[in-house]
Amino acid sequence: MRRVLIVGGLAASLLNFRAPVIRALRQRRCRVFVAAPGPFSPELISSLGALGAEIRPIRMARAAVNPLADLRALLDLYRLMRDIRPDALLAYTAKPVIYSGYAARVARVAVRCAWITGLGFGFTQGESRGRTVLRYMLRLLYRSALRRYQTVLFQNSADAQLFRGLALLPPRCHVEITAGSGVDTQMFSPVALPQSPVFFMAARLLKDKGVYEYVAAAQIIRREYPQARFLLAGEPDPNPSSVTRGELASWVKSGAVEYLGWVDDIRVPMARARVYVLPSYREGMPRSVLEAMAMGRPVISTHAPGCRDAVEDGHTGLLVPVADSAALSQAMIRLLENPSLAEAMGCAGRQRAVDRFDASVVGEQVARLLIDAGPM
Repeated sequence: MRRVLIVGGLAASLLNFRAPVIRALRQRRCRVFVAAPGPFSPELISSLGALGAEIRPIRMARAAVNPLADLRALLDLYRLMRDIRPDALLAYTAKPVIYSGYAARVARVAVRCAWITGLGFGFTQGESRGRTVLRYMLRLLYRSALRRYQTVLFQNSADAQLFRGLALLPPRCHVEITAGSGVDTQMFSPVALPQSPVFFMAARLLKDKGVYEYVAAAQIIRREYPQARFLLAGEPDPNPSSVTRGELASWVKSGAVEYLGWVDDIRVPMARARVYVLPSYREGMPRSVLEAMAMGRPVISTHAPGCRDAVEDGHTGLLVPVADSAALSQAMIRLLENPSLAEAMGCAGRQRAVDRFDASVVGEQVARLLIDAGPM
C-alpha cells in the first residue's frame, strides 16, 4: 500500500481544503497521513478519521520568523518522514513547502509535490522595510527549497509566471495549474437571492484582502442607501498587515459593518447575502469566491491574479481595480440598483462553479500527480 504524506500550515485546512485529495488517494487504496500544527479539535479528528486520514500533529509557527523554532519544525518533519516513510509528499502554503522540501529530500521521499496556493504577505503590494526583507528572504528560501521538488502546482498562471520570471523554479520542474482547491458544488448548493441589499465579505482580516476598501465602500454607500447592510466575517491575524481589534470595534460602533467574527459554516451568512465581495490584492484562487458562485451569488472582486481567474467580469460578477474603494462602491451600487443583473450573474456563477471548479476534479488531478509522477 502506497503511503502519502500531506503537510499543511493549519490543521483545519486539511479538512476544509484537502478533503478531495484525501478522498481521491483513499480511492486508490493509498495510506494517507496528514500533518499540520494544531490544535486538532475532537470534531476535526473525527472528520479526518472518517476520510481515512491518519493525523500527525507537528510544531510550526504559521507567521512568526524564529530561526530556532523553524529549525525545530524542519527536524520534526524529517523525523516524521523517517518514521512513516511516505512514498509521496504533498506540501502546501509557504512554510510547509519550504521545510518539507528539505526534509523530504534528506529522508529520500521518492515523489515530492509542492502546491503554491497563494503568495501572501511577502509578495503583495507594499514597500515597507519589513516587507522588503521578508520578500527577499522568501524568494531565497523558495528558490532553494523548490529544487527539492519534481512537481510544483499553482492555482493561477500569473503566479507560475512570476515564479518562473524570478527564477524560483528549477528548469526541469514539472508545473501544472489547478482550478484552485475546488469547491464542493453539492455542499454549496444554490440558494435564492434575498431581496434585501446585503453585502458579505469573509476573509482573514488583512490589509491585502481589501478589508479597508470594503469598509470604506460601505461608508460611502450607506450615505445614499442607509438600508444597505455589510456583513464581515473573519478574525485578526498574526500577520503584520492585520486589522486591529480597535479598528474592528470602531467600524462596528459607526455602523459601517456588522462583524460576525469567525464563522464555522460560511453557507449561513452567504445565504443571507445578495452579493459577495472580496476586494483582494492577490490570491491563488479565492475559495470563498468559488463558494459564493456555487451558491448562486454574484461576486465583486478585483483585477488581481486569482480573482480575475475566478470571476468573469460582466458575466458572473464585476471586477474593479485593486485598492480602489470608490470603484468598489460604484460596482456595489450597480448591483444594488440592478436586481435582474445580480440574479443573472448569480446563475452564471453557479454554472461556472459546476463546470470549472468542482473539487472532485481537482482532487483527482492532484492524486494522479502524486501516484503517477516519478518513481514510487
